[in-house]
Amino acid sequence: MDDTAENSANLLCENCRNYVYDEDYDEFVCSVNMDEDELVRLLYGSKFECGYYSPTGDESSDYLA
Repeated sequence: MDDTAENSANLLCENCRNYVYDEDYDEFVCSVNMDEDELVRLLYGSKFECGYYSPTGDESSDYLA
């Protein structure tokens, strides 16, 4: 992933309610249980589109790209 795509992904993830702090790893991680195919498409696709993105500020909506 190039720097621009990686920065966009980081900004999007930081605003997602599925991006949670994991005490075991001592860092923030995505809590969505994806299979390998989904993860590869997310990380290496031509553009960052997460089908599990849910904005932190709006608990009532589940955004699916």
